[in-house]
Amino acid sequence: MSIDTATAQRGTRRNAAVEIEDLRVQFRAGKETVYAVNGVTLSVAQGETLGIVGESGCGKSTAGFAMMRLLPEKITLISGRIIVAGNEIQGLPEAKLAGMRGRDIAMIYQDPMTSLNPVLRIGEQIVETLLAHKKMTRAAARSRASELLELVGIPDPEMRLDSYPHEISGGMRQRVMIAMAVALEPKVLIADEPTTALDVTTQAQILQVLKTLSGKTGTALVMITHDLGVVAGTTSRVAVMYAGHVIEHAMTETLFAEPRHPYTVGLMRAVPRIGSEDEELVPISGSPPDQREMPVFCPFAPRCRWRVASCWNEVPPLVAHGEHEVACFNPVLSKEAEVGVPLRDGFGVPPPSRDTKAFRSAIAFEPSGLQNTIVGG
Repeated sequence: MSIDTATAQRGTRRNAAVEIEDLRVQFRAGKETVYAVNGVTLSVAQGETLGIVGESGCGKSTAGFAMMRLLPEKITLISGRIIVAGNEIQGLPEAKLAGMRGRDIAMIYQDPMTSLNPVLRIGEQIVETLLAHKKMTRAAARSRASELLELVGIPDPEMRLDSYPHEISGGMRQRVMIAMAVALEPKVLIADEPTTALDVTTQAQILQVLKTLSGKTGTALVMITHDLGVVAGTTSRVAVMYAGHVIEHAMTETLFAEPRHPYTVGLMRAVPRIGSEDEELVPISGSPPDQREMPVFCPFAPRCRWRVASCWNEVPPLVAHGEHEVACFNPVLSKEAEVGVPLRDGFGVPPPSRDTKAFRSAIAFEPSGLQNTIVGG
């Protein structure tokens, strides 16, 4: 089921730069399987910015790497469809895929210090990208590299072309990564935690660079982050992920004004807000689920204050509630979202039986001191 609302879905798919349908990613390690992404469907239009938000381990970066087809093939099982610029990338030969990377789809990685080659000058790394995809002279490529550094706000770009990555600041390295990613004006740009470990001022500058570039080139921007502030200021739509599932989707303003999934409410209530010094923070108790177990019930149920009996019986589908799409059998009411706790009675239903796999999986992560229980034991 698509995470788009009915109206937005029709408009987005007509101009879609990237479409993902029922994406599932599993990692095999010996006899164990990790269910990293479980049935994600989304699309991003040209010039649109989609935020994918969730805590570490929820599958958001894995989905991004799957879009680039950069996951290790020997241990990874991928199903579903990924369509970039009209090309279904699953099954494409590596030679054609290499031609698409950078030109049709590009990615900004989390840590520029480990993504940039430490023994090559910055200019050489950008020039190499240009020469690999375009017919141009080395002199023209270097001139273009200088223009790209200026575009992302690096002062004295000609001098910086001859610098090594360790000779510039973290913020500048991230700008270099952005310059490399947009060098070929890709149709889709995936930004995976682009502001990690940057100070607030540099973070704001980097986000503004991305917004400006997307606006100028019409690039579809996928912003992967755990930072709610980042998605609030840069995206037009937000998909919230938990344990490999998209559990809520809405336009950004709507999601922040009226979250409907208990997990989204928990994320927002756990973050301090300016002007609300007296407001009590409401943490999300418990731990994320063990994703070595195939999901057979709501993955958030063991931590959820709003859970009902049906939460233990199946994984809730993504269903439209007005302009919202929420994967929840008991969506949060507006008043409850404001205080971060249920205002109705009868919730917190325990697993149906101690003999079920659901119970054995759930108790390992119940906020009751049983977090160390061995799953399946």
